[in-house]
Amino acid sequence: MFPAGDFFLYCFTSFATPGPNTLMALENGRRKGLRGIWLNLGMLCGLAVVNLLCLVFAKVLFDALPVFQPVMKVIGAGYMLYQAYKCLRRRGVEGKDPGKGDFLTGFAMQFMNPKVILVGLSILSNYILPHFTSVPALVGMTLLLSLQAFVYGVCWLLGGAALSRFLSRHEKAANVAMALALVYCAWRIAR
Repeated sequence: MFPAGDFFLYCFTSFATPGPNTLMALENGRRKGLRGIWLNLGMLCGLAVVNLLCLVFAKVLFDALPVFQPVMKVIGAGYMLYQAYKCLRRRGVEGKDPGKGDFLTGFAMQFMNPKVILVGLSILSNYILPHFTSVPALVGMTLLLSLQAFVYGVCWLLGGAALSRFLSRHEKAANVAMALALVYCAWRIAR
């Protein structure tokens, strides 16, 4: 049975936490308001392409090497624990250089963002491929990943300065909560 709760929790902790995409969306919202949506739309399209490429890569490995799934469970759980560690060590979301905030920037940065690729491979290998086999289901679930990241990015865009102030004020508690959620997801995958 598909572990929907674990899947959405891991997606939330991966996509809603500060990273290159969310910080660019935050600063873009602060600078441009709703006109900053073009950056997020570029991110959505870039994420869709990167996630589909990750799906093809992971599917080929799953089909060619059945031993790949247990290995990816260990790697995926390890990466989640690494993300938890990074959450606990994270200090400050303010003052990051947002770069240029247009569609092409949002699209192109997905191909250079290692977090996008590692999270995509981790989610696909641990949640999608073990539970779905048909091409439409695999593609649909992969596109759902991109859509979720887009929704969280728009939340950061809309939050702008208010979200940044909130996270700065409650940074330690927010980081601990996200780290604990990631440890839980790693435990659920590894067991």
